[in-house]
Amino acid sequence: MIAARWRTLRGGLALLAALWSLALLAPLLPHAPAAVDLATGLAAPSPRHWLGTDPLGRDLLARVAHGARASLVVGLLATLLALALGVPLGAWAGYRGGSADAVVSFLADVTLAFPALLLALAVVAVSGARGILPLAAVLALSRWARIARLTRGEFRRLRGREAAAAARAAGARDLRIVSRHLLPEALAPILVGAAFAAAAAVLVEASLGFLGLGVAPPQTSWGSLLAEARLAGPQAWWLALFPGLAIFAALLAYTLIAEGILERLDPRRQSAGVSA
Repeated sequence: MIAARWRTLRGGLALLAALWSLALLAPLLPHAPAAVDLATGLAAPSPRHWLGTDPLGRDLLARVAHGARASLVVGLLATLLALALGVPLGAWAGYRGGSADAVVSFLADVTLAFPALLLALAVVAVSGARGILPLAAVLALSRWARIARLTRGEFRRLRGREAAAAARAAGARDLRIVSRHLLPEALAPILVGAAFAAAAAVLVEASLGFLGLGVAPPQTSWGSLLAEARLAGPQAWWLALFPGLAIFAALLAYTLIAEGILERLDPRRQSAGVSA
């Protein structure tokens, strides 16, 4: 059982590390992503172009690798920003209760009333945000509420624990109680929520790129590559296959990481595994 848990987490981390390696090593590839060679346009995968070329003869491996830099960085930054906003607000609402809980819950409910993609489309269309950091901030606006509600629920469940009550009776300050007694217990669900938030951010970013509202050219992303593949037609199957596989691999990696974290850090799962 323990070995299976480690395999799940290691598999997700290894897959994610492979995608990040592809992104980081993109400048070392033999072909530049913007190098046009009309003589080799729409060439199928071959030893010269491992993933084939697009209608302008640009190497697809180079474009997928450079697209990984945008897609993965946007997903990571959006998750970090969502955590930075959602965890403190959720912890404050869950621990304090009362009016603080009401205000944070209301703001989270208003945010969650809009689908993530629709909210991102509206913000991008109005603000014109097309860079990596603006896109990450836009995606964080659609993800913080879920993390805040998850954190709030965990803190509401944990604030009555004996350890927290004993620390409160001993005169410990609220910040110490939250950081030393409550946050470690709530860490597993928060990390799982962060992994799923990263997967959702990658998917929404790809959707924006497919709709032409992702990173601005000459930058590229997996979503914009799929949009180009649609225009090229079904005969150039490699143009849709490999960016689609990259998106699938990223989503699978984050899902495996979430499951592995839950199995390793959640004591309820661990006790269930031991009893089984």
